[in-house]
Amino acid sequence: MLLSKLSVKNYCCYEDLANVPCHQLTVFIGENDAGKSVLLDTIEILLTDRLPKQGEYYQKNDTEQAEELTIIGEFELQSEDIIPEKYLSEDKKHVKLTKKFALTGRPSCYVEAVGFKDERVSRFAGLNAGEQKEVLESTGQQPAANATLRTAQLNTAIRNNLFPREVKNIEIQFSELKPYLPRFQYIASTDYKNPDTIIEKNLQDVVDQAIRIINSDTGESQWHEHLQKVEKIIRNALQTKVDEIKEILIQANPKLKDVSLSTGIDFSRSVTAKRLMLDTGDGLQMVEAFGEGTKKKLWMGLLDWIKGQEDVSRISVIRVYDEPDVNLDYAAERKLFSDILDTTKCSEFRTQVFVATHTVTFIDRAPAKSVNLINVDSTGKRSIQYLESDDSLKDFLSEVGRSVGISNSALFYERAFIVVEGESEEQSLPIFYSNVYGRSMIEDGIVLVNLRTCGAWSSVLRILQSNKSHITVMLLDTDCKDPNSSGYITSDKLEEFGYPRDWQNSNCFYMGNKEFEDAFSTSDIIAILNSHYPRADTTLWEDHHVDQFRLPNIKFSTQLMQEIRSQAEKRTRPAARKPDFAEKLALHCCTNKQIPNAILEAFKLARAKSGCPGDVIESPPSQANSAS
Repeated sequence: MLLSKLSVKNYCCYEDLANVPCHQLTVFIGENDAGKSVLLDTIEILLTDRLPKQGEYYQKNDTEQAEELTIIGEFELQSEDIIPEKYLSEDKKHVKLTKKFALTGRPSCYVEAVGFKDERVSRFAGLNAGEQKEVLESTGQQPAANATLRTAQLNTAIRNNLFPREVKNIEIQFSELKPYLPRFQYIASTDYKNPDTIIEKNLQDVVDQAIRIINSDTGESQWHEHLQKVEKIIRNALQTKVDEIKEILIQANPKLKDVSLSTGIDFSRSVTAKRLMLDTGDGLQMVEAFGEGTKKKLWMGLLDWIKGQEDVSRISVIRVYDEPDVNLDYAAERKLFSDILDTTKCSEFRTQVFVATHTVTFIDRAPAKSVNLINVDSTGKRSIQYLESDDSLKDFLSEVGRSVGISNSALFYERAFIVVEGESEEQSLPIFYSNVYGRSMIEDGIVLVNLRTCGAWSSVLRILQSNKSHITVMLLDTDCKDPNSSGYITSDKLEEFGYPRDWQNSNCFYMGNKEFEDAFSTSDIIAILNSHYPRADTTLWEDHHVDQFRLPNIKFSTQLMQEIRSQAEKRTRPAARKPDFAEKLALHCCTNKQIPNAILEAFKLARAKSGCPGDVIESPPSQANSAS
């Protein structure tokens, strides 16, 4: 059984968060106190008997606290799951569980299922004779005088579908459904300090599996027959004691009308595992006597052991990790995440994992569709941001995206993207940026994306359009505006990917008469040629050597590189590559007057989108027509 959606209302920092997407592996990221750990706690409350504390109800303001909180989980059934039909959704493929808790009053539990419109049908046995007769009369029957006969009439009417049904929330006892839900395991960043606690939790799970049996007809889980007798004895004794407590409390406070107290019996929790001791050559010593390094190794080993236990038992498990990377070095981080990922991918395990983390090791190695960013607005309202795209594009991110700067962490955390389509731009723009602002693009949260190095460039454009078009800037060759262009990113192609014309007009900047290289002045190009590519005949490069290629039907950069290879000294010819030449241009062009206007305008817009404070060192002139 897999948790596919999670909703929470009025719990801790969450006033109303609906339908958080959950996967085989789900990674929650966000700033400190965003509420990552809180979401892990909601899963624990959903799957276990844990009750929220009074201080965990949402505080609307200084004086007003929510009086009720709700947690909803929607589960998808797997082929191995055997669950009574009464808990299933209308399509028989899901279980939708709702838990409600009140500051005053008892908690309640519901499943969304197909139930009788008339709720009295479900509680027929507890109705008085008059109410029972009313229920039966609603089906056109003549009610019997005897209660046993009326029950038989009811069962016949149910078999004949005489009672209308509808999809509704049906109240149940959580203890009824709990045996069919995934086992919950919580692993905190500090657990490594107490390895015996991990051992105890998992031994209890082993015991629980050993003493439960499944009814093959109904799918219901129950204690072993011998324990059922013991359970009955214990429940009778507990009820007697609860009745005494109820009487005492009402006597102590005559205003009380009633007292309700729920009790649970869990035989597996009677198992304890304490006093873990280790011998490294000096005799057995308590685990507390050993250092952090030893404890971390034990912790990692125990996590492997837990995985092995699941392999043997084939139990369905939801395991949550709360910042497990905090106390690990890089190598241990990689191993831990690799183990987590293998567990969620392996068909032999029925394990679903949730991780709350800050570390880029986890974020960028997770499948892109698995990452949920918790955003907090200025009012404190929380929302979940996740990637909008089909699965093929999300898989692309994990496999290819990082090669062009599009990683999970970049998409969620970086503040602006500048897209280019050539190695010359990739080589030179960071240098130009540093020349103008005295800072790096990385420092300002601006990612440079070169499509030319990525065969899946169309996927990059789709990913950015779906998720980050509002913070994306494109710096393209001018010939991309030509309908007959052989370039990657024509206006028509952008529109095909979902970028509207008005977006292109405001976010695209075009270089030169045709391309990046011809946007630079002849004097600056000549300076580079004479400094780095002296002519073989010892004469200087002059303007006409460059301007002869500034013609409509000539590819400027290609012809210029060919000219260098044929006319420059032989020792310099191997360096006559466009990216190398662009790098030298960037190092040479240190003022805004030397840097093409399209570059300056693209920088300005990217900085505005990223929220960078301050002005440029030397304000560039405005660009009258920067986009088509």
